[in-house]
Formats: sequence, structure tokens, C-alpha cells
Amino acid sequence: MSLPENVLNKIREISSKFQVPEEEVIKAYMELFTSDFVQTDPQFKDDEDKHNFCQRAIWVKYASALPTEEYEVIPIGIRAPKRSKGDNLWRSQIFALVKKSKELIPATIFATGKESFVVNDIKLFYGYKVRLASWGGDRFSVTNLTRFDNPKMLAVNPLDIIRKFLNVREIKVADTPYNISELKDGKFVNEWDLRLIRGIVLNYGEGGDDDSGRWAYYIIADESATGEERVTETGIIIPNRLFVWIPPSFLKYDIDSDLYFLGTITLAEKEPRMNAISVIPVHGKILIRGEE
Repeated sequence: MSLPENVLNKIREISSKFQVPEEEVIKAYMELFTSDFVQTDPQFKDDEDKHNFCQRAIWVKYASALPTEEYEVIPIGIRAPKRSKGDNLWRSQIFALVKKSKELIPATIFATGKESFVVNDIKLFYGYKVRLASWGGDRFSVTNLTRFDNPKMLAVNPLDIIRKFLNVREIKVADTPYNISELKDGKFVNEWDLRLIRGIVLNYGEGGDDDSGRWAYYIIADESATGEERVTETGIIIPNRLFVWIPPSFLKYDIDSDLYFLGTITLAEKEPRMNAISVIPVHGKILIRGEE
């Protein structure tokens, strides 16, 4: 549809003032103007009223946003949205390679509120150009201007990306007691102290709710299993099978699937656990939900 000249002038003004490509502003404008709210709400008297509202709303959208820049980004993992107990806000994280000063660096992208659900639509190990707010160094945040659109397939496979750009130890399930991820200040897990484990899926599960966040897990094993009960000299269980927390969107492979898991290793009552940010299939058997 063609837009009135006064609307186009406002879009050009927004584009110039906030240093945002004109086509991006037009897309945001059209998404709002064609939304069910604007098109069906009886509070809008006519198209002129709708356009006046949309011009104001789009101006506010860009004027109130944190300063952003466009970055080249390769997402390699996520933490699913969860509601914080303290402030009741939804939060999620994206672990990515971000191009900064012509170099790809491992970086964490934080998302809060309704923006936290952006992680559900991201394709891991694809290339994006996105607008992000920078906190300096390797920390960024999603804003209401961030759009993970037009993913570009990369010529390099996920495992090669991990091995080239990340300081990752590849270990067996039985090695986990000796490869616990680093704790910052003795209490917070270093999210980038990652391990890579290849295992066969033995079982899986999921739960939670839409009010606080959903969760899911796999139980996996590999050839380091002996069937015997073993512990280290410090009393940590040497597992034959490993419990792996995963974002619920990763629960798409069935029992007997052969998968790589990328994540941190922690202890729960003297037993290692993994909190995975990425799952990469080697031989993935698709989980058919109707057969559960």
C-alpha cells in the first residue's frame, strides 16, 4: 500500500534523526499500521486517525530506545526466557560471536521484558545483521529496535565454529567431575567456561508454566559409562549418565539420538549437571510429539 506524503515525511525525519535506515522505519510503521489493534479497534475513527497514532507511536519507539549500532552476529546458544523472582521481569540471553573492530568475539546479548522472547525465533549458527545496545566490551543488550531478520546460512558447520572461536574443552561424561565450570566470586558460573560433550539420548522431560517459564532436559550417556558406581577422591560422583538442562525449544530429538551438547558443568549434591546453551545433532531422531 502507498503511504500519504505526510507519513513518508515523518518516516524520513525519524530515519535521519535516529540514524536508522528508512526501509527499517517503514517496516516498523507498516507492522503497526496493519496490526489487528490499529485496523479493528473502534477507537480509531478513520485512516487519518490511524496514521496520526502510528506516526506518534513510531517516533516514541525510536526516541525512547537505547543508543544502538548495527553489528554482524552469529548466535551460538541461548538461555530460554524466565521470569525473575526479584523484579518479576522476563529475561533471556543469547550467546554469540559479534563482529567488533573487524574481529569476531564471544559476547553475551541480554534481553529483558517482551524482548526476551526474541530467542525463540533465532536460528543458531546463522549470520545476522542486528541493532544492539553496547555495554562495552563483550556485553550487549536487545532493544525494541533489535530484529533478528533474514538469517544467512554460513559455509562453516557449527562444530567448526565452536572449535575455532571458543575456548571449549571436549570431554566425556565420566570426565565431568574433573571439568566443573569456573565460578566467579565463588558463586556465579562463568557462562563462557564451556564444555562440549557428545552423547546418546536415554530419556527426556519438560515442565514449568507460561507464568514463570518452561524447562526441559535430556539424560545422556556415552562410551565412558561402565555400569559401576564410582566417585572421585573428593566424593564427587563419576556419572554413567548425565542430566542436561536445555531450553525447551531444543527438545526436538528422541531417545537414541546422537547429539553434541555445549554448555557449562556444575555440581548438584555432588553430582555433575550440564546447563546446555546449544544442541547440535549428529544423528538426530526427530521427536514426534503425538507418540509421547
